[in-house]
Formats: sequence, C-alpha cells, structure tokens
Amino acid sequence: MDVNIRPLQTHLLTRTFGQYKKPDGEFAMMTYYHEFLTETAGLNKQFDLYSMWQYVLANGPRIDISEGVKRNSKAVAIRQEGNRFFKDHSWSKAVEKYNESICWAETGSEEVGIGFANRFMLHCFNDYMQLAMQANLFCWDLITGPLFPIASIINHSCDPNVVTAARLSYIKLIVLKPIAKGEQIFISYGPVWYQNKDDRKQEQTMSLFRFQCGCVACNPIRLKRWLRSQSELDEQGKRDSNAINLLLNNDAVPLATKTNLLQQFVKRNAYTHPNEAFCSGLQVYTAVLYHALMEEWDTNNRAWAMAELEANERK
Repeated sequence: MDVNIRPLQTHLLTRTFGQYKKPDGEFAMMTYYHEFLTETAGLNKQFDLYSMWQYVLANGPRIDISEGVKRNSKAVAIRQEGNRFFKDHSWSKAVEKYNESICWAETGSEEVGIGFANRFMLHCFNDYMQLAMQANLFCWDLITGPLFPIASIINHSCDPNVVTAARLSYIKLIVLKPIAKGEQIFISYGPVWYQNKDDRKQEQTMSLFRFQCGCVACNPIRLKRWLRSQSELDEQGKRDSNAINLLLNNDAVPLATKTNLLQQFVKRNAYTHPNEAFCSGLQVYTAVLYHALMEEWDTNNRAWAMAELEANERK
C-alpha cells in the first residue's frame, strides 16, 4: 500500500504550537506523538508507524510550509561546513551536513554526486574505524582481521613482507623484511607458512578465509623449488642468532635494544630466506614488534589522558 507521508514530513519541520519561527523536528515529533497517543488511547491498541501516518493524514500539519528552492550554492556552502566538521573529527555532524547538502543540490547537478561521494567515503571511514577496533580484539596470529577500505588493497601471502597492527582509528603497516624495488607488498590474513606447515594448510585456509591461496608457500611445486634455493646462515649470522636467543630471555635488556638487534639480523640475513633459522628470527621479530607497539600505544594514551586532564583544569 502506498502511503503519502508528505504531511508528516512537513510537520516534522515545524513546531506544533507557538510562533513557528524555526524547525524543531524532535520537539514536533514528541508533541505530535503525544497527541496521537492521547486521542487514540483505548481505541488503537497497536501504536505502529502506519497508525501514526493515518493520524497525521486525518489531522494534517499545524502549518503549511513550501518545500523551498534547491540551490547549488547553498549545497556547496553546507558541504564545506561538513568538511570542517570532518577535519575536527566530528563525524556525526559531518554526515549531517553532507546529507543536508544533498537535499539542497539541484536535481541532476554535479553537486548531488559530490555530496553522495562525501557521505559514502565518510561511511567507509566509520566502517574502517569500527572494523579496526573489532580486529584489535582478536589474536592476529590465529585468525584474519578485516582491513577496510584503504588497507584492503594489499594482497595476502602466507610469506608476507609486511605485518599489520590495528588500534581503534588507524592501522599500522610495518615492514617485516627488505622489499625490493617493484616487489609487491603482502600481508598475511592468518598464520604465516613457517608457523603452519601442516599438509592440510590449504583446506584450513579455505574453511577459515573462503579462498584458495596461491602464494609460493601454498603451491607444492613452487615451494619445493623455493626451499631448494635457500642459503645457510654464515658464521656472523649464526653468532647473531645465538646472541638474540640470549638477549630475548634477559628481561633487563630494554625492548628497544631487542627490536634494533632483530632489525639488524633480518636486514643482514634476508638473503637466506626461506632458511629455517632466518624464519625463526622473523617469527620472534614479529612478536617483539607487537610488544613494542603495545608499549607505544600505552604511552601515547597516557600522554593524551594527561593532556586532557590539564586542559580541563585550565577551564
């Protein structure tokens, strides 16, 4: 059934009594709905939206207001207000202004498309923040984490050269090993190949992530050829590996020192990849990176909280 809701829409932009000087949708809805409940109490047991429409159609709006003339200049001005709200991180106010700019834009004009584009990207940005926050609740080494919309352009490999870490409103991409010029950037949606050497790896990947991985670690023929091409650690690399094992078990060694040592180990011995000892170093380096990031975030959060307290005290 087609229901004409124009009277209700018009009324929601006016006050229900008084001088009708300015729109007040929330006030109008509250008052009109109160009248509806009062007058239909005992007669209408189901206070649904359709019944409310019927009541408005029967009683009409309190004042007749013309729709107004659409103007692109007005749409531009309002959209720019939305941009300022976006710059100030006032997301909800920004989307309100983008919606309003669409309403003011002339039918078929470029301003309509720009308004929708602004609103779409803001919604994507909000989705991105929510998904990043959700991903941060999970263990990144065991299951996939959603990266949307910008980070999703990076493809998956079970032998990644970049690791990701999400924290509320942003995602960090950290280079795990040297990346040659022209080499594609890869992240892993789940466990890396040297943590998951099970023969049923492809079956697990399909059941968890709903795709069949075709990276070098998942193609049996390419994997054998790749493993045959590996080099062994030289004497310096072996000494570095032993030193790393000693330092990592020493809680007195600062985290920054451990991180720097692992970075140097990866940089000097990347040519041996996919050597097992080198991959073990990568695995440890990844864990240390996450630990360092958590400390960095905690420090930043404490600094932010202190700044907020000081700002409130000055008010």
